[in-house]
Amino acid sequence: YNEYKSYLRPAMDIDTELELISSMYIEDKEFTQQRLDRDTIKLVFNMNLLLPPSSPACHLHPKLSLETELHGGHISYIRMATRNESIDITPQCTSLSSVSCAIDEILSKPEAYLNQLIPHANSHDMKGCGTAEENRSCYRMIYSLDHIRSTARYWKHLREFAVRCGCRCFVYNVPKCIRVIVEGSEGGVKQFLVLNKTTCPDVDSHGRPCKERLIKILHEGPFLQYLLPCTPQMSSNLEHHPEIYDVLKPLL
Repeated sequence: YNEYKSYLRPAMDIDTELELISSMYIEDKEFTQQRLDRDTIKLVFNMNLLLPPSSPACHLHPKLSLETELHGGHISYIRMATRNESIDITPQCTSLSSVSCAIDEILSKPEAYLNQLIPHANSHDMKGCGTAEENRSCYRMIYSLDHIRSTARYWKHLREFAVRCGCRCFVYNVPKCIRVIVEGSEGGVKQFLVLNKTTCPDVDSHGRPCKERLIKILHEGPFLQYLLPCTPQMSSNLEHHPEIYDVLKPLL
């Protein structure tokens, strides 16, 4: 555990954390914040969950809304909602160290939380995102990036690549140790890599769009079961992703 702790995100003040969140959630009305008083900030997230067609929750067209208040930098409440249902998930999240950890926790297993929102959903079916056939066809690639200058721009492109290629994507983003994990069909994963190399996801030192020329593939090959959540994620904290940490550990 002590070795594992060395990869956890260092503590950051609330203003720094909100700046990081703002750089990741950049689409219109995807993330808003409102200061209610000197010690209280209201945060609202609106996210589309990218669930595969085989998912029992896919027919719900899940657009997930999260509303939370931070008082003195700590979560005072957090509610989750889809179009017609809402639920208080404060008890599951107040023990987490930050709002970023809470968002990581929710997005790492969205169907489990959707199951709480949709009482009539079959809890057994909601546990996993892929069918047995999809799991057998899983192809995984892990590669490193030397640096990211514009986090917001790069993350927007990676999420677009994931949707376009039908892949799942997780980015472990810490300085000098950026790792990208992509899962999907073999063709989809390789197309994701091509897009990362041939488009302009970042900017150079002068602020001009530039291609990614410093990709290094660390691992690729077929696997039996999906590791990544259905929704693309970027995180500098592996505390709530132990399975991802186990896979990345030899490559850090």
